[in-house]
Amino acid sequence: MRADDLGGLLMVAERLRPEDIAATPDVIALERLAKEPGGDDLLATLRAYCATDSVRKAATLVYRHHSTVAYRLEHAETTMGFAFGTAQGRFRLRLALVLRALGSTPWQAS
Repeated sequence: MRADDLGGLLMVAERLRPEDIAATPDVIALERLAKEPGGDDLLATLRAYCATDSVRKAATLVYRHHSTVAYRLEHAETTMGFAFGTAQGRFRLRLALVLRALGSTPWQAS
């Protein structure tokens, strides 16, 4: 990740330690999903959904049928413990994805 891509989250990224991120319940839930068979594909689906706010558009991005994407989102919602269909739910999911990326990938200050 690049610092320029983080915007206001740069302040958060500069203050969080990897162990703080790893202990976050939503990040822990994402890690559980990532370890399932097809976990990388599921995480790509979650990222696509956050980017588009649409099951059909996310399906297009990940080259899957929209019903497959809908099923995967339902499964992820159950594992994560919250719904993604609201603005708050999508923000929480997106934040969890960003935190996971920050905890596992070095980012560069610009």
